[in-house]
Amino acid sequence: MWLTNDILPKSLNDFSFEITMRSLGNYGKFTNAGISFWLLDSKFNSNNNNLQNFNGPQIFKGLQILIDTNTASDYSSVKFYLNDGTKPIDLNQDAIGIYALNYQDSQVPLTLKFGYKINEKWLKLTIDNKLLFESTDIDLSSLLNNENLKIGITCQTDKSKHEQFEILRLKVLMI
Repeated sequence: MWLTNDILPKSLNDFSFEITMRSLGNYGKFTNAGISFWLLDSKFNSNNNNLQNFNGPQIFKGLQILIDTNTASDYSSVKFYLNDGTKPIDLNQDAIGIYALNYQDSQVPLTLKFGYKINEKWLKLTIDNKLLFESTDIDLSSLLNNENLKIGITCQTDKSKHEQFEILRLKVLMI
């Protein structure tokens, strides 16, 4: 699911999105299911047809937030990635933040909030009002002031394992 470019402003100073979601069905390690939230340079990614990263690109210029259970760790997690497009992302090695997150098989949805303020280079990621990641050292200005900005959500599920993701609400604020 991708926002179309005609509704995106030519440049952004502040950006935030809030998504309320839950995982249903099978749960446990290695369900081969995951959901990603993206901010990408679409011009850079337009020739990248390798969608092996939970139906998103393995080589990308931008930001990815991934929720899954497919790492060697003993927990489900949310991971935060930045990539400059020079190499394929290694989901097990390249995260700049990994946080345990018990999200599977819960009747209570979780709410992920991501925000960025360009003037302060302030980036913040919370889930259910719990701070997971905050930084003033990440510069996303060239991405957010790019007319080729692409914002979206991708996911992948394994039909034999039956884990599904349900998006209940998506709110995007662009200033």
